[in-house]
Amino acid sequence: MSNKGYNEERTVVQIFETNGYRATRIPASGGRTKRALPDVIAGNGRKYYAAEIKSSKNDYIYIKEEQIQELLEFAHGFGATPIVVVKFTYKPYKVFDIIEIETTDSGKYVISRKNIDQQFNLDDYITNK
Repeated sequence: MSNKGYNEERTVVQIFETNGYRATRIPASGGRTKRALPDVIAGNGRKYYAAEIKSSKNDYIYIKEEQIQELLEFAHGFGATPIVVVKFTYKPYKVFDIIEIETTDSGKYVISRKNIDQQFNLDDYITNK
């Protein structure tokens, strides 16, 4: 994993913890294990989230269908809400529910920088959801 990915995951954990959640990175995510694991899990006793974290300096973020399916599988088994947390350079962390993410003809999920402003900031999403 790149330092940037690690730093983004750590920052997401800090945002959850600042808002009253217990959260942790799962360093075995991203293909280091055969188990379906998200990048971050968080909960506060009432709400639980399984999050895939993506960041980019470019205008698009592409996510493989397998990553989304693994996120959904883990979240369902854990009783958590599956979310994708996205960070584009110079933008705040934004949250996407899986159903809000567009797909390409090849089956990949794609998030565009131009559509990011209409999404909830991570802080607002986890405190108002």
